[in-house]
Amino acid sequence: MHQDFTKNLRIVLDFLTASDPIESIPICDAVFLFGSSKTDQIPKSGALLFKQGLAQKIVCAGKHTLHQTSGPFGFTTEAEWYEDVLIKEGIPKEAIVLETRSTNTLENVLFGIPACHRQEFYPKSLILCPIPPLCCRSLATFRKQFPEIKVFSYTFELPMEHYLTLSRIERTLGEFERFEKYATKGDMIRVKIPKNVQEAVDSLKNMIANI
Repeated sequence: MHQDFTKNLRIVLDFLTASDPIESIPICDAVFLFGSSKTDQIPKSGALLFKQGLAQKIVCAGKHTLHQTSGPFGFTTEAEWYEDVLIKEGIPKEAIVLETRSTNTLENVLFGIPACHRQEFYPKSLILCPIPPLCCRSLATFRKQFPEIKVFSYTFELPMEHYLTLSRIERTLGEFERFEKYATKGDMIRVKIPKNVQEAVDSLKNMIANI
């Protein structure tokens, strides 16, 4: 059962982590960092893309999640923490755009682009950097809200062991329910789920139910 479990989980994660190989990403106007308080790998991914010459700006989006009252590590917001990481990575402050009001993926998108416009920056192409399992939803949200902006996706890798807790597996599988919920609300475009991915989702749910 363990072998089948990890095989199905890998199928699901490969689908959700819709990350483009860095060598295939064209030069874009900006990198767009989705807010998170869990890892500095998001801003470090943005710094890597910037240093590779793939963008001229980095947009940092995020206040904090609704169940928190401040950003991580003593910073007021996630975006300001990201900015601190980026500057330590050698990114010039003038290349960074901050959006400090959003508390979820949709708000990251809806508030992030106006933050750019307020600085008279009007991106037509973006490289999106979320946590790995949110790549697919992040792309679908941008394509619904700003279809005129061409979007790519890049994220860091997490080892399989990272996901092997019940709460993280349930959170990962919950993405498929959120696809339907948020598409119905109009937050994102509908995501077509391949047959083999849906079968893997169903198999994992059955395995969890029998634990």
